[in-house]
Amino acid sequence: MRADTTLDRRLENVGPMVENVFSITRLHDLDKVVRLKNFCPEGVQVDCDPKLFFRILYNIVLNADQAIQTNGRDINSGEGRISVSSKRLTHGCEVNIRDNGPGISEEKVDKLFSSELRSSKAGGSGLGLAIAHDLVNLHGGTIELLYTGNTGSCFKIYIPDQENPKNNGDENADDFATSNKQIVA
Repeated sequence: MRADTTLDRRLENVGPMVENVFSITRLHDLDKVVRLKNFCPEGVQVDCDPKLFFRILYNIVLNADQAIQTNGRDINSGEGRISVSSKRLTHGCEVNIRDNGPGISEEKVDKLFSSELRSSKAGGSGLGLAIAHDLVNLHGGTIELLYTGNTGSCFKIYIPDQENPKNNGDENADDFATSNKQIVA
């Protein structure tokens, strides 16, 4: 990602953006093995560059879709599922993307957002999460893996409003210090 990239930020509704991501993702799921659910309440907005935020969502959803199609899903859940939810916070927007795929192996978690971690199993470049991470950072936000395991994974994205880039989604913390990774077995 170029350091001199200029963002064209504006308030965008998250729900319709998620629907657009799902429409394109469905084109890759020819066997219809993954159910996509949009749990974004109407009117929740994110202060973002819409093209880049779309790419963030798309990269994570497509990565989950490919993992489910290639490696299977939680054996207790029946079908593959990816869900996206969002909520408006005081100074930004939080988006959670969950799936019931096979999870991410412990050895890959440490390099999850690095271009060093590449998987070509599903036919992509393997850079989707690294690109999403860079685009979130460009917005002054954070992305973290909340959990991963044999019942799936969940990513949390926080995009601050332009006027308040330091909050990072923790409305109660004066000093936001957290790891960007957590493994739950």
